Amino acid sequence: MSHLLRALAACAGVALLPACSEEGDTIVVQTGLPAVKEVFVGCDEGLIVRLPSDGKPVLFYQFPPAPSSAPTITGLAWDDPSRTLFSVRRLAPSAHIYRHALDGTTTRFADKDDTGNDLFAVMIAVSPSGQLHATVRGNGNDRIVKFDARGKASRVHDTGETETIWGLAFAPSGDLFYSLERNEIRKVIDENRLGAAISR
Repeated sequence: MSHLLRALAACAGVALLPACSEEGDTIVVQTGLPAVKEVFVGCDEGLIVRLPSDGKPVLFYQFPPAPSSAPTITGLAWDDPSRTLFSVRRLAPSAHIYRHALDGTTTRFADKDDTGNDLFAVMIAVSPSGQLHATVRGNGNDRIVKFDARGKASRVHDTGETETIWGLAFAPSGDLFYSLERNEIRKVIDENRLGAAISR
């Protein structure tokens, strides 16, 4: 299992599922509900592990094997209002976004950007109002889109960056931030003023 997963296990004082490999990245997202305090962990093998508040890990969902060697799960995001987990599954050369109910029911949510092209390298984040946002390219000329309840994307912001965007996150205030390869964090947008770039 990954080093991050081992650290989570040490903090919880439990033995985790042995399915997550020693190599590769591990994606972690924590629910925002104070009464829940659960953590979801995405592994390269296409597994999503759920760590409930009692610390006993369970297998939440397992994707079928991917046809490529690329990491299978490259993003997780939690939506508090609907108590829904979103995941990004990388299937080179494209990526798909899935929606998971807490009972494990999983549906494909989105696989196209605002122009109708395949999603490529996706970072995801859910706004305080419960709307999923994502990057669509993961490289120069990237842009940020938002998805409606049916998974249809509409453009929010052109980043104008020449570097890869490695992270996307909302603050409780509704401000959206993204991080770059050179470890810079940019404030992109206020959810209440969509389309207004406030980079810094």
